[in-house]
Amino acid sequence: MPRPVRSIVLALALASCTQPAPPERPSPTPRPRRTPHTGSANAPATSQPSASPAAAPRAPAPAPASKPKPKAKPKPRPVSARVVARSWYRKAYLQTDRRYLARAFRRAKFELPKGAYLMAARVLRGIKQPAFQYYSIDDTAFTYSAGHYWPASTIKLMAVVGALHTLRAHGAGVGATVELDIPVDGHHKGPLTSIIERALRLSTNPDYNRLMYIAGFSTMNDVILSEANGAPYTVLQRRYGGKKVPGANLRSSPEIKVWYRGKESVIAARPEVKTEYPQCPKEGNCTSLFELSEFIRRVTLHDELPKTQRFDLSRRARKVIMAALEKSHKKLVPGASEALGNPAVIYNKAGRYPGDDHLDAALVVDTVKKSRRFLIALSVPYSYQREPGKVTLAQLNAMGAATIKALLRRGRGGPTLQLDAGVPIEVTLEHKPPEDNPRALTFEIRIRAKSKRVRIIDAWLDRSPLRERRRRRRRTRRGRRRAKRRAKRNELVIVRTFKRPGDHVIVVHARRGWRRLGYRAAVIVVDDGVSTLAPAGPGAPPVPPPDLPEKPVNKPPT
Repeated sequence: MPRPVRSIVLALALASCTQPAPPERPSPTPRPRRTPHTGSANAPATSQPSASPAAAPRAPAPAPASKPKPKAKPKPRPVSARVVARSWYRKAYLQTDRRYLARAFRRAKFELPKGAYLMAARVLRGIKQPAFQYYSIDDTAFTYSAGHYWPASTIKLMAVVGALHTLRAHGAGVGATVELDIPVDGHHKGPLTSIIERALRLSTNPDYNRLMYIAGFSTMNDVILSEANGAPYTVLQRRYGGKKVPGANLRSSPEIKVWYRGKESVIAARPEVKTEYPQCPKEGNCTSLFELSEFIRRVTLHDELPKTQRFDLSRRARKVIMAALEKSHKKLVPGASEALGNPAVIYNKAGRYPGDDHLDAALVVDTVKKSRRFLIALSVPYSYQREPGKVTLAQLNAMGAATIKALLRRGRGGPTLQLDAGVPIEVTLEHKPPEDNPRALTFEIRIRAKSKRVRIIDAWLDRSPLRERRRRRRRTRRGRRRAKRRAKRNELVIVRTFKRPGDHVIVVHARRGWRRLGYRAAVIVVDDGVSTLAPAGPGAPPVPPPDLPEKPVNKPPT
C-alpha cells in the first residue's frame, strides 16, 4: 500500500474511536388505565411522575330526543250525592211540571196559538204559608225573552218596587213628593202615589221612566232584580216612549228632590253605569214569565209569605199598588170568571207592543171560593190582522180560561213548593251500588222526621213518588195490624238509582193522618265523578237555564 493512502486510513480510524456515545433515551411513562364505570383516568402514582398532563375526558354524547309522554288521565272522583242549598228560583225550575198542561189541552181539544208562552201555578194552603204547584208548556215559563218575545209594560211593577226601595233607603215612603228633571220627558214635580197609579193602571211610559230614574240603574239590576228576589236574570235597560235622543238612557240618574213628612232631602245624581249584559243585547229589557209572575206573587201575597220572600213595602205602599193592579187593563176577563163559575178578582199588569207581543201576568182569585187562587203569565204574538188588539185579546182570554179549567181538573194532590216549615225533616244519602257496577248512581235515601207525632211521610223525587217496595204475601189479621203499625212511622228508607248526575229536587210532606206537620224541599246534587257540576252553597252563583250565561254583577257604591 502506498504511504499517503495508509496515513488517510489511520486518521479515519482514530477519529471513529474518539466520538462520544449517543445519550440514553428515557423509558416511556406507563399509560393510565380507565375505570369501566366512569371512564375517567386514574390519578398517577407519586413515585412515578408523569412527564405530560393527562388528557381531558370527552364530553358525553347528547341523549336522543325522547317522545313526549302522553298526559295521564285524571282519576275520576268517587261517586257521591249530597243535599245542598239552592234558591227559590232553582227549586221552582226543577219542580215545575212541563207536561200536564199540554196533555190537558189535547184532551180538551184546545189548540194554543202559534208562538204562545204560558206559565201557571195553583196557590194552595201550606204550612204557615201558601204552597204552590207550578206548570208550564214545555219550558216556556223559563224561556228568556231575548229573541223570543218583548215584555213591554209587564215589567213596570218591578220599577215600582225599585223606586220604593231607593226612597225608603233615603228615609222617605210612598207618601213622598218628588221633583226631577229627566231627558225627553222633562221636568216633573208631584206625589209618588200618582206616578205609581198612572204607571200601573194606565201604563204610562213617562211615569215608568221616572220610577226607573228614582230607583237607579245599579239598584234596579243588582239589588232588586236578584236571585234573592226570584229574578236572577231579568235586566231592565231601556226607557220607554218619546224620541230617541243620544245619551237619553237609564244608566244615570239626575238629582232628585224629595219632600216627606215636612222634611226636604236630596238624592244625589248617580253617574252612568257601564255594566254590559251580553244575554240581553241592544239595551233591551229581558225577563221570563216566571220572573214576571214572581213579582206579582210577592206583592199580592205579601202578608201571607215568610219575611225572607217579602219586598220592603209599607202597608200604605201595598194598598196603593194593589188598588192600581186591581183597576189596570184586564186581559183574562171574562174567561177567568167563566172557568171558575164565579166572579173573579184579577190583580195584573199587562203589556203589548203592536207587531211584537201581547202579554199579561196576573193573580186570579175566586170571590166566592176564595181558596181557589191561580198565578198566570202568558204571551202571544201581536199580529197585524184586522183589529189585532181584539184578536190577541181573545187568544189571551181563551188561554187563561183553558188553563184554569185544566188546573181545577188536576186537583190538589202531588208535590208542592214552599219554604221549609214545621217539624224538622232530615234527608241523608249513602252510596249503595250493585256489586257488578261499583260506579252506578244508586243511593239509599233516608228521610226522617224529628217528631214522634209524625206517622206518615210522603216524598217525591223529581215529581215521582217515592215508596218502599214490600213483598206481597198473605198475612194473618195480627200480621196485618203489625205491618200497618210499622208502615206508619216517622222514617222512610228507599233505594233509588239516578238516571243522570246533577241537580234533583226532593219534596217531603210529614203528616199525621191528613194533618200536615212538616215540609221540606231540598236539592240533591249527584256527582258521577266525571261530569262538571255547578257550585253549591248559599254564596254560590245562580244556576242559569240552558244556553243562558250568568248575569254580571255591578255592585252599587256604598
